[in-house]
Amino acid sequence: PGQSRAILNQDVPAAIDASQAKNIAQAKLWSIYQERSSAQLHGLRAARPVKPGAFVSWDESGDIWLVRNWEWNNGTIALGLSKAGDGLPNSEGPADTGRPVKELDALAGNTRLSLVDLPFAVDAPIEVSDSPKLYAAAAGGLGWRNAELFIVGADGVTNEPIGQISAPATMGMVPEALASSGLHIIDRKNKLLVQMQDGKMILNDADKAQLLAGNNLAAIGQEIVQFGSATSIGDNRYIVSYLLRGLGGTEGEMDGHVADEDFILLQADDLTAIDPRYYVPFQSVTIAALGRGDDVPISRSIDQPGRALKPWSPVHSRYAFNQDGDLEISWTRRSRAGLMWLDNVETPLAEETERYRLLINGQILAETGVPVAVLSAIELQAYRDAGASNLSCEVRQIGRYNISDPLSFVVEI
Repeated sequence: PGQSRAILNQDVPAAIDASQAKNIAQAKLWSIYQERSSAQLHGLRAARPVKPGAFVSWDESGDIWLVRNWEWNNGTIALGLSKAGDGLPNSEGPADTGRPVKELDALAGNTRLSLVDLPFAVDAPIEVSDSPKLYAAAAGGLGWRNAELFIVGADGVTNEPIGQISAPATMGMVPEALASSGLHIIDRKNKLLVQMQDGKMILNDADKAQLLAGNNLAAIGQEIVQFGSATSIGDNRYIVSYLLRGLGGTEGEMDGHVADEDFILLQADDLTAIDPRYYVPFQSVTIAALGRGDDVPISRSIDQPGRALKPWSPVHSRYAFNQDGDLEISWTRRSRAGLMWLDNVETPLAEETERYRLLINGQILAETGVPVAVLSAIELQAYRDAGASNLSCEVRQIGRYNISDPLSFVVEI
């Protein structure tokens, strides 16, 4: 057991059935086990010489020993012995010849490659990340199996290999742009047509408990969603509906969809993580894949990967004028650790310090460590004197690695 185990592979050029093969293997195993017993035999020099490789027996037990080596020493001969196997009876019980692994005889086709910049690790979505989480997903025809990954330099030259995609992802294409759901995170209005890459890729429904457990998580373009309903309409096509939109702080992507975007089911076993040492966070990177059906590498680029390190934008802007005429602006912070919404528990900050930047009409007005800022009545009057009737406000959270997208709103003065 443990470290004492050993595996021995030995080719045998023979046409034999499973029972014969089992007997040979067990006899070899028993022989190796027996050889663990060793002995040294000393005899007179005048005795009959014995060469290494010979078999000897010297007592009434009848045990057979294999001569491993010998040595002349002061008129005697010393034989180094190991116990030889005494043979095994035929193994009892049936033996199985095994079954062949039948792969579909189909063309691999061209590789379809997609890069996904996630705001969390796909295998640990509720944990705060301290490194970017860039993944490669790929598929092809029915016979597609895997592809090598390469980094592409700034000069467009495919450089060193950086890994391998070992299995096709469940992915497809969205022929028509996904419409916005407005302010609604639960989107009951939009229905999405998804053309899957091949017929082996299947989408399933998920009830509310399954959605809460993280099932049916997908990337549509740059937006992260979940879907509760997937109805097959034939020809590898599905109608996907009951969408949970803008997950993981991606609500800013809800209004930016275009036709023919990638659809990728986010499953840990289907995605290949790109080691952060091959790219710089928040700088563009190009990755290439080469499968057995590709004449040349297939490359894809992504701008500014590093969502997992970027703070989420604040939400729920509020403002009010106090009795002194000052303007009080407040908001609600969010956190990269906020993917799970736990009742009665404050979401961890996930940054070294809590810090916000407030811009009014494009100019930085203040940086504060609390989710509130105050403009005095004198400052407000200066805006009014300059002809302003409202203020365009932006609030961003300042994180350890980057600054968040803005929370934008207008204040009438």
